[in-house]
Amino acid sequence: MNSENPMEEPMRFNAQQWKQLLQWQLDGKSYQELISPEIEGIQIKPFYDAEDLPKIVPDLEHPKKVYLQERIRSKDDQQGWISAQEALAKGADNLRITWLGSSTDALALMNKLGAFPVVQHWVFYSVTEEFIDQFSRLSPAVKDTVRIEWDPLAMLAITGNWVTTQQNDLAHWRQMHSLLALDHLCIDVSRYQESGGSIIQQLAYTMAQLEVYFNLLPEPLKSSDQVISQVHVYTVNSGDYFMEMAKIKALRWLVVSMGSWYGLSLTCHVTVRPSRRNKTAYHTTQNTLKSAAELLSGLMGGASALAPLAHNELIQSGDVQAQQEAFHQLAILVHETGLVGQDLGAGSYYVAYLTDQWAQKALALNQSIRNSGGWIKAMNQGIIQQKIEQHHEKTLKAYQALERKQPSDKDLDTTHWTKSPFSRFVPKKTSIALLPVRRLSEADERKWYRL
Repeated sequence: MNSENPMEEPMRFNAQQWKQLLQWQLDGKSYQELISPEIEGIQIKPFYDAEDLPKIVPDLEHPKKVYLQERIRSKDDQQGWISAQEALAKGADNLRITWLGSSTDALALMNKLGAFPVVQHWVFYSVTEEFIDQFSRLSPAVKDTVRIEWDPLAMLAITGNWVTTQQNDLAHWRQMHSLLALDHLCIDVSRYQESGGSIIQQLAYTMAQLEVYFNLLPEPLKSSDQVISQVHVYTVNSGDYFMEMAKIKALRWLVVSMGSWYGLSLTCHVTVRPSRRNKTAYHTTQNTLKSAAELLSGLMGGASALAPLAHNELIQSGDVQAQQEAFHQLAILVHETGLVGQDLGAGSYYVAYLTDQWAQKALALNQSIRNSGGWIKAMNQGIIQQKIEQHHEKTLKAYQALERKQPSDKDLDTTHWTKSPFSRFVPKKTSIALLPVRRLSEADERKWYRL
């Protein structure tokens, strides 16, 4: 098109022309100064083009529906039912129920909730033979709404102990999947990030954790078209927006790829919650802004469900108003942004590059873990814990190098606290070193609050 109006025809630049333009605008400075220092072995450039596009770009369909998840802790049917009704009234269509009670009460609550259009995601610390027997008698309609998460490996990482013994826990997990013929496998990998792990570590350790379970699956469950078609991963996002967006994409890609190695045709469903690692006990309203960005990166990365984190969750228990505000924030993201079902990262060379880099580096680390004996051996020897702590110390050092202002006396008021935000060391015997939650601001807060 020939036109005197340059706005009618966009100028097209190749990579070399962009680089020349940037160098000209730098007024003599080096282009290399615009390339960021390595982040987990990746240098971030000023721009990306088709030359940076990976050879293989994952073809991942974005979820057409994103669930609003509410978290519930309960030890009996009545308490759980009240909490569930409150969550449903807010608009939740996915409940993550951490169960502390009897199997009889759990089954009763499952039946009650089965009458509602809600996904029930049950988290158990242990699963009894009585529960397995009773669950198998539930109606197919109720079973279809229930997801069972009994993850003894996550419990080991969080508590430092098996529920009983390694042999018994893994045998019992295998028995549960064999007798119930579950079509899903649920794991919790949130502690890798919250204890200080890098994105590559999070992805690689998630793969290694899944491999333990894939190797435990009875052969009929691997070969049947009726079962093990879904993997549900519960994770958290932090503040590096595009990095976390690419992390979720890479996670979904890796899980589906792993399934093909075991002859499984899988879909990966990721639930994202904002991380506690970068939240503070002071200026809690800023936590709201951080959580919004973290949930948005999860949504754009292809998460199937999002879970809120109240801005003052570190210092107050059961603040109904704060929890309501956090849930409304979630509902706005899902229902009013128009982003659900759209892969806004498609066509982005930068996001594709990051996704590929995370996946390739995680594959290499996972291969190293596999060659060294697998996830359990690495945890027993303290290798995973040590690597995560090393990355935490590196990140903490960078955080403490930033200029940080002491909050005002008003912000340091603790009279409204109903719980302490600080980690407590409780001496107890553990079989391995556990993975604690490590918040970046905790050292500053202890000094400022004089606690």
